Amino acid sequence: MSRFNFHRWRSALAVAVMSVMAVGCDGCESVPSSTTDAPAPDDVAGMWLIADYGSDEEGCHPEDATSSINRLQISTVAHEQEATSPAEHRIDIRPCLSAEACSDEVTPENELFWNADYDRAEQTYHFASPTQTSPVEIQCRLSTIRTLLIPDGSELELTRSHYSIDLPIEGDEACNSELAEQYHANMECTRSEVFHLVAPDDDDDDDDPPETS
Repeated sequence: MSRFNFHRWRSALAVAVMSVMAVGCDGCESVPSSTTDAPAPDDVAGMWLIADYGSDEEGCHPEDATSSINRLQISTVAHEQEATSPAEHRIDIRPCLSAEACSDEVTPENELFWNADYDRAEQTYHFASPTQTSPVEIQCRLSTIRTLLIPDGSELELTRSHYSIDLPIEGDEACNSELAEQYHANMECTRSEVFHLVAPDDDDDDDDPPETS
């Protein structure tokens, strides 16, 4: 049995949490807390190897798959508190093909914020794009990407789910992120992936992914 299968219950939990939050549970008070010491944002910083990976191209039930990247570089950034974003720390994630080949750009869905109440980093990114326009109608695709980074002792679990819905734009509505946020509870899960991350050993080959059982 692979390590991914062994940890699948955690992946299923993370996906379930995201699905519930997508319909507006506003924090999910029932999410179980860890029995270990509470992690801090700096605990997730560093280079992390992808030990196991799962994906689902049609929904929110990831199965064993092969990742196109080798590892993730995670860094923390001090974040000035704002009324709409109370988190004190931002967690930036960069995909890497090797230890020397990490992305220079941090995309919006990879800018997470630390949630001290639940000892995890998270991000809900809303966006929208017109898919069809005509003199009488604009068809808009509203999308949400929900990302959770959950410490699990000395390891990490990163779960990302994509949701979308196509709607005609009516009246004074605009095809924008605000409309996507308004309709996120009505979206269907269209794609998901889960990464099981481990810290590299000193003798790990920088160009090869870790072996899994």
